[in-house]
Amino acid sequence: MRSRPHSQRMLTKSCIPFLEGAGFALPLFVAPLSSRDLFVQEIDEYTNLISSFSMLASDQASAIPLPSFETKRGERPVFAFVDETGAAIAGHLDNIAPMLRSFLIRQPEQDTICLQIMELIGSKEERRDARLRMRNAIYRKSGAVAARAFYEKSSLRAVFWDQLIKGAASEEAAKRILALRAKLNVEITKQGKLIVDLEALQEKDRALINLEQIQSDLSEEFDLSDLSGPPGVVDSADLIANQDFIDPEVKAALQELRISSRQERRLAIIFDTALKNAKFGRELLDQYPNDSAMFTGKVIARLRSALSEGGWTFSDPHVEDRIYYEIHRTLVDSYGLTKGVLLLEFATRLGKYERVHKMIDQKLERTYSRYVEEYREQIAKALRKAQTQRVPPPLPLFER
Repeated sequence: MRSRPHSQRMLTKSCIPFLEGAGFALPLFVAPLSSRDLFVQEIDEYTNLISSFSMLASDQASAIPLPSFETKRGERPVFAFVDETGAAIAGHLDNIAPMLRSFLIRQPEQDTICLQIMELIGSKEERRDARLRMRNAIYRKSGAVAARAFYEKSSLRAVFWDQLIKGAASEEAAKRILALRAKLNVEITKQGKLIVDLEALQEKDRALINLEQIQSDLSEEFDLSDLSGPPGVVDSADLIANQDFIDPEVKAALQELRISSRQERRLAIIFDTALKNAKFGRELLDQYPNDSAMFTGKVIARLRSALSEGGWTFSDPHVEDRIYYEIHRTLVDSYGLTKGVLLLEFATRLGKYERVHKMIDQKLERTYSRYVEEYREQIAKALRKAQTQRVPPPLPLFER
């Protein structure tokens, strides 16, 4: 492939999808004064900027047209994306991020594409949750070995290598790391510890790497618990090990948690059980370990604390207030893409409770978030349906 002069500005013309259907695509460029030759961008792995443009030797008649987007050497990479209708967009990540998030709201079950998008534009929590969703999907389809291979051998290592390169002392050190990255390894032990192997690096490069910071960052972005089961959901044998002593209401909730891949639905199940009967809610939390989804894990920890503090009994009317407060706090704290999904799951499961119904109504009235707008009609429909469902009288309360 022949390179284009460094100073030449280029325009996007079309793109070649990497896979059939929706997803990212390879953007093709033309020079402003010549639309016949097609070029692809070359990205410097250290600077993550366009280093050059190389001409394609073959014709790409089947490529999908792109709107014109101008760029040149030294600028950020240009990304192309094809949505479910076949329409294509192109631009820097900050240009197309709103369209990518809108796609995820319309196509929430696209786990693979969700992971790709979140790795590029997601927050730390969104990246973590997307990786766990993907690992869960692989676990259900192909088992624990395949799930572990994706999560630890592929995803964890890729982020680990990126952090090593970003933390390199110089461009020359980064190039040495790039050349040796296949020999640089990171693993998660059964005890939830990160084991890093940098022996292949020169001693002068190892000495300048902040290994403690890298391990800390990886711990925040990955679930370091036992990888033999799916993320966010514990094997049923572990959940109901003492099933002879568990109330049927709690046992049913545990089974639902086991098969619920969405963290927002798991939260709705837990809050529903607690509102039906605070004692059963506490028992459910005692049986259910920490959730691997970061946001859900924090909410469960708060609810577990609220239902464990001393000085009250399960017949205390204020215990219900504690649960409603945690629901309110969860709705306030939800972030990004989870906002609309959380409101929908809560409206569907918890809309039958008058106080939750009002909370969601008020949230809809006061928010104009694009992450909620896509779900507004579904949420309103779920609330209308909930109005026809009467919550039965609370089950008898028991002293703790």
